Amino acid sequence: MLKNKEKTVFAELLISGRKPDKHIAQERKISQPTVTRIRQKLEREKYIESYHAMSSFKKMGLNIVVFTTFTWNDYSKKEVVDAFITDLIANSKVMFFSRGNGFTGKTAMMITMHGNVSCYEDFLVDLKVKWGKYLDRVDQFISSTENIFKSFEPHNAILETLGMDAKKDKLLSTFEKPKRK
Repeated sequence: MLKNKEKTVFAELLISGRKPDKHIAQERKISQPTVTRIRQKLEREKYIESYHAMSSFKKMGLNIVVFTTFTWNDYSKKEVVDAFITDLIANSKVMFFSRGNGFTGKTAMMITMHGNVSCYEDFLVDLKVKWGKYLDRVDQFISSTENIFKSFEPHNAILETLGMDAKKDKLLSTFEKPKRK
């Protein structure tokens, strides 16, 4: 498990990976070389796998988000399952894919984003042409990206596992809008 200084630096990087080591060091009263060493350790040990910028979906032309659940009907053909997973991983429209169990026996879920309904329909037709005979009970939840009120933000759950709280520990979420005076 992480030591206290490592937790503090990790929390700062979860909230804003862009924050320079110098600023973290000043705010948290830790030397800059120590912050840099901790950052490198967190990256090396895969506590931090990558840094991502959050973009405006609308400005990027992504207007529809679709949550799709389905049942994969034949796990006996491992090479087919592997090819399906490889195909989804390579598809730029697929933001998330996971096997699991739930939703009345569904065994997989994916989240995709599309510019418009026509693009989504093309994606769905392609999916059914390639993999339709292996997919049962396909259900979707479709939403406009304008109706996303909270994006996927795992940092608060991660902080909680570290025994930290973003507000209590004075970590401002990058998704939180500052209050106007």
